[in-house]
Amino acid sequence: MINDSNDKYDAGIENEKPAAENKKPPSSEASTKGPTNATRLRRRRPNAPSAPAPQTGNAFGDTFGVDIAEQAKGNFLITIGFPASGKSTFHSHIYRMCEAEHHVDPLHASGQPPGTVNEVMESRINAWRRRYHAGEQVDSTGTGEANIYEIAFRVVPKTRPNKPLDLRIIEVSGEDLRQLDNSATGRNVAEIPQAIGALLHDDKRKQRKTIIAIMVDPTPDASPVEHLVDGLLSYMHVHGPRRLKQTKFCVIVPKPLQILEALREDKEQYPEIWAASRKKPNLETYRSAKDVDHNLTSFYLGRFKKNLVQRLKNTVADGAILYSPFYLGEIESQNFEEEGEEKSVEVLTMIDYRHASTVFEFLYEKFNGLKLKPRVWDRIRGR
Repeated sequence: MINDSNDKYDAGIENEKPAAENKKPPSSEASTKGPTNATRLRRRRPNAPSAPAPQTGNAFGDTFGVDIAEQAKGNFLITIGFPASGKSTFHSHIYRMCEAEHHVDPLHASGQPPGTVNEVMESRINAWRRRYHAGEQVDSTGTGEANIYEIAFRVVPKTRPNKPLDLRIIEVSGEDLRQLDNSATGRNVAEIPQAIGALLHDDKRKQRKTIIAIMVDPTPDASPVEHLVDGLLSYMHVHGPRRLKQTKFCVIVPKPLQILEALREDKEQYPEIWAASRKKPNLETYRSAKDVDHNLTSFYLGRFKKNLVQRLKNTVADGAILYSPFYLGEIESQNFEEEGEEKSVEVLTMIDYRHASTVFEFLYEKFNGLKLKPRVWDRIRGR
């Protein structure tokens, strides 16, 4: 569902109190990823998600450097967000959906001749596969510009039109993206990782297209992504004004149950505003994370991130922005015993591709200039 009309995102709220824009959403341990069902395992430890120490060097040797970025061609997805906002999970879930619902072929890395088999990139993808087949979170991206890398693949849709989409995803650490934040430095033009900056410069030969995804973390005390977006836009206004006019944006809100809980608390705290709202959602119809849809997410953004939405709408043309929740599936808590101590680990089960499919359809339309036709099954289930 793609819609960026003004009416949708002002949430129908007049005389909005400033507190709603700055107020933090409520806390909930179990709500970040969906319903939780405790399951007792045998005395064997499952493969728990690892949290490797941040790296400063690239052990894979596949750095996406400035020299490569300056000559890069194709369709690039770059995701902006603070550390732990879900950027790598977002990327890997889109790839997983493409493998599950379409046909995926490897694609040569930028700077390599077409048809080149890139074993390092395949190793990266296999690491994603191992993680999500085990129901675990993917590893975070190492810090330092040497750890910026590319995942490239070709998607042949199983629905019409069958024109392939060549997609290049850039992985960059949230720690490295912090330099976009001008709020603490007072700079007029933000700094940016050099390879990302090179991709976003004006391309006179018009050999690449860019879509920027913005991860809006709805958890309590999350750093406001608006600071990164302000820095990004200020950088592009100076160094890539033509690129900025051509760039499309995805505003992604993961952990959808946090959206619902934030709005419930907001309704309780500001009942007079909700009573006066013309387009307030019926929160009683949303019972769990998987019920959170684009309409509720739009209302949430209009209520809590109105400045971000308005800044983007003032920057790019109508139809150039997608607003979407991002639900992965149900999370199951699995218990185990380690060295005589009871522990638990959360594992992803009941995979859900609805929102990943919506994002892919947006990418496909904006990069290829064609709309994917829904399959018969999608029409039946109302997607």
